[in-house]
Amino acid sequence: MTVADFVEQLKANYSKKNKIPGYNHVLRVCKGEVYPGPNFLPILCYALDINFEDARKMVMVDKSIKSGTAQALTNKDTELLQLENLWGNLNQNSRRELLMFAQMKAKMETSS
Repeated sequence: MTVADFVEQLKANYSKKNKIPGYNHVLRVCKGEVYPGPNFLPILCYALDINFEDARKMVMVDKSIKSGTAQALTNKDTELLQLENLWGNLNQNSRRELLMFAQMKAKMETSS
C-alpha cells in the first residue's frame, strides 16, 4: 500500500470524527522523521491494529533517547539505549544472532 492510499483509507474511515493529517505529514511519520501527534497516534494505532499504550510508550522512550534525556538519566550511550528499546521486539534467535555479531565485531576490532 502506498502512503497516498493509506491517507485515503484513513480519511475514508476516520475523518468524520477526527482530523486526518495531510499526505506530507503522514509520509514524514512513515519515514520516522516526525512523531505522530497525540490526536493522530490513536487513529494510527487503530488503523494498523497496534496497541495504543505500547505505541505511546515507544514514542515517549524514543523521544527521550533522541533528546538526550534518557542518556543523561542513565549514563548510557544513545545507541545502546536505542538497542535496548528494540531488544524486546526481537525473538530469541534474532537476539542470539545480534549478540554473536556484536561479539564477532568486538573481537575483530580489538585484534586490529
